[in-house]
Amino acid sequence: MFVQRVIKKPVLNDLEQKMVLLAGPRQCGKTTLAKQILNEKKGSCYSWDIDRERRIIRDHKMDEASPLWIFDELHKYRMWRNWLKGVYDFHHERHSILVTGSAKLAVYSRGGDSLQ
Repeated sequence: MFVQRVIKKPVLNDLEQKMVLLAGPRQCGKTTLAKQILNEKKGSCYSWDIDRERRIIRDHKMDEASPLWIFDELHKYRMWRNWLKGVYDFHHERHSILVTGSAKLAVYSRGGDSLQ
């Protein structure tokens, strides 16, 4: 049984309009919340920590039939910002995107494109 998170409703609402990046300290429930959302909405989850899913991410082989893509621990991918910007720019009209990662998930960068 999952604990209902207060942030769940705002995340679901925002997913209807934009990409959502969910960052926080280790063990605070980011992945658990993502799995709750995945259980309610049809979609696919890809974790950078799983070799097979890491290859799917690198090769841009995500399930095109899934209306929701969840990328877990994506901040561990060295080029995650540019990769994610490209994925969003190309796919945002057909897929909702939720990204989870540690507090190191810096969405603003001094150089290059910001994800703010």
